Amino acid sequence: MNRVRNTNIFFLGLVVFYITSCFFIIPYLPNWILEGNWSIVMGQMIIAIPVILYLILQKGKPLSYISFKKIRISDYFILFFFTMFLVPVISLINTISMMFVENYLASELDSMNSNPLILNLILVALIPAFVEEITFRGIIYGGYKGSKTKYAILASALLFGLFHMNVNQLCYAFVMAVVFGLLYEATGSILSTIFVHFIFNSNSVVLQKLLYWYEKMIIKLAEQDDSYKEAAKQITESANQTTSYADMTLADKFSMISSLLVPAFVGGLVAFLLLKAIAKRNNREVHLKKIIYSFIGKEYVDKMPSDMDYEEEINGTKSEKIIDVVFIAGVVLCIAFIVFLEL
Repeated sequence: MNRVRNTNIFFLGLVVFYITSCFFIIPYLPNWILEGNWSIVMGQMIIAIPVILYLILQKGKPLSYISFKKIRISDYFILFFFTMFLVPVISLINTISMMFVENYLASELDSMNSNPLILNLILVALIPAFVEEITFRGIIYGGYKGSKTKYAILASALLFGLFHMNVNQLCYAFVMAVVFGLLYEATGSILSTIFVHFIFNSNSVVLQKLLYWYEKMIIKLAEQDDSYKEAAKQITESANQTTSYADMTLADKFSMISSLLVPAFVGGLVAFLLLKAIAKRNNREVHLKKIIYSFIGKEYVDKMPSDMDYEEEINGTKSEKIIDVVFIAGVVLCIAFIVFLEL
């Protein structure tokens, strides 16, 4: 059985285990496990358990597909700014999707406001960054590298988006996963995507905590000064509203999107330049260009210089097909479960 087929079977097993857990395991667990912090841990365990079982069955072979090459300290600084400039792009996609569906992540973060900041960083940023990157950029993307790189990036990004099991996160998670795939190739190390994933999640956690502290301050001031009561009332009302922009007027939606377009364009452009810079620092600039150009067409790749210090051919003779019956089954199961949850 080939490398790609094994990867498809792993993802199908991951989805089956997730759905089975939701229907037959989680509902029978004690309430203290299903609420608050433990629910976050439970979500990551549902991913980690199939990963561990798969590695045992494969005798650790999928780990050989993952590069843990060390990254220089100075590169981490570049990666930090890369993430910050990428945030406006993801925010734009998130905002557009919230005009049609609910933002479940924001609701989840709201329920964790009483936690210490460091605890939320561990639960929401550190653990998911490690588990999800090892799973999707390591095992799944690494497994799909038995096919052409551009197909491996797109397929693993699709599965990453779908596995979030809601439309809102599917939209921006897919884009993030494509970027993570390019970043992985730009640095030659999964440590880069783990770090960027952590910083991106941490940004949401920190902003949510700052907002929580600000709201608490306004409510406390309202108890002492009547001029703050209106602001405190708005905070209380907004806390009871669903995190969605579906009820906004078309004009308000257009205005909101318009205000995010320029930051998203500038941020995306700077993030792209930083991606090129970090690829150059890791002697993988030509490699990254070949991958990006492969999305346009083979004729563009053929015009690229061929003096590469590594073996992988972006449009070589790799023949393993990613899309098969098993792959489709995993995708269909995810879509069916998403529809079930949204109804």
